[in-house]
Amino acid sequence: MNPYIVIAVMLVIDIVTLPIAIKKMLQKSNKNKGIKITLVIVAFILIEAVFSYLYVNSAQDNAFYDRNGNPYSSAESVVYYDKIGNEYLLCETADGKMYFISGRMMNEAENTYVDKDGYIVYDSKGRFADTDEDGIYTDDKSNEYYKADEIRWDKDGQIQAVEE
Repeated sequence: MNPYIVIAVMLVIDIVTLPIAIKKMLQKSNKNKGIKITLVIVAFILIEAVFSYLYVNSAQDNAFYDRNGNPYSSAESVVYYDKIGNEYLLCETADGKMYFISGRMMNEAENTYVDKDGYIVYDSKGRFADTDEDGIYTDDKSNEYYKADEIRWDKDGQIQAVEE
């Protein structure tokens, strides 16, 4: 779930419960009502701030990223980009084949790679060769590529790991 939605829900709950807590404090005839109410408000704010910080950071630690460092909640929702700005999603068809889809373009995942800068590249002629070195493939000019459906990025947009 999107961490910002969770935080928004929590804020709504706080907005509803805080006046109730303050109303109960005002009904009691105690000294220092103002100080106690202020402390309750400060406590609500601190709890909200700490929870928000921890929740957002933990959600980002479990996120998947694209080459631009944008977080996603699942690997299937990560957007891939080519050098001219087209966006691609990895999709599985009913027959179980994997494709990178952008608009009406479909590239078979089997022949789709990511270059060292993180851009998606389609090897339409099947010329990229496996180097037997950590999932690295090369073209005829020795440029390095990774299988697009086997890579991940970190939050800085750097290629993080190659799955085997």
